[in-house]
Amino acid sequence: MKINLRRPKSFIYQYCFLCVLIGCVEASMNAHLLLPKKQEFIPIRTITIKPKTEVEKAVEPERIEWEGCPTKEGVSDAIQSCQTFINNTQKIVMAIQHDGDAEQRRSETRIAMWKDEARVWNIKNSARIDSCWFLLGATGYQVHPELPLALENLKRSGNWLEKAVEAANDGKFKVANDYIKAARKANKQAAKLVAGKVRPKSKYALVNLPRHLVRKTVAKTI
Repeated sequence: MKINLRRPKSFIYQYCFLCVLIGCVEASMNAHLLLPKKQEFIPIRTITIKPKTEVEKAVEPERIEWEGCPTKEGVSDAIQSCQTFINNTQKIVMAIQHDGDAEQRRSETRIAMWKDEARVWNIKNSARIDSCWFLLGATGYQVHPELPLALENLKRSGNWLEKAVEAANDGKFKVANDYIKAARKANKQAAKLVAGKVRPKSKYALVNLPRHLVRKTVAKTI
């Protein structure tokens, strides 16, 4: 028979051992219970791939015209408009010359329409001439001296076309055609100035009336 020589463990030791054992069991149970909740709160690492940005092509800036400032393109358009005005005036003079008494009322209607066209055209051209001060540079000289001269030729052309219709109404058709020829010459000179074929400093830059028309104009004003 074996005799247990070990000293029996005290009550305090057994109590402490039991507490430690219970603590381990609770810790193990809590770990199993709280693990799913911890997984819920784990932040998910997201990787965002930015789309490849295309290199934008440089957009060419549009040519912006200063409001009211004459440009070569604008004066060229005015020259084409003046050419149309001259052609319409030629048709009016021919209509007045060939229309009989039966179609006199029709001629008067055409003349009234032509006068409206002439009034609008003269207003536009006068506005272009008045805005030529925009072309003054820092030194006080014209940046494009040919443009005001071209517009002045167009103004003279418009005035002579009005004289042509007046002469046609008076039955002076040769004088009317001479005025139209002078208007065409002034319009062509304006185109040459814009194209650089005529120097602005030239004494022929501005077109003048022929002498016989100048005499008639002076005599009529007197």
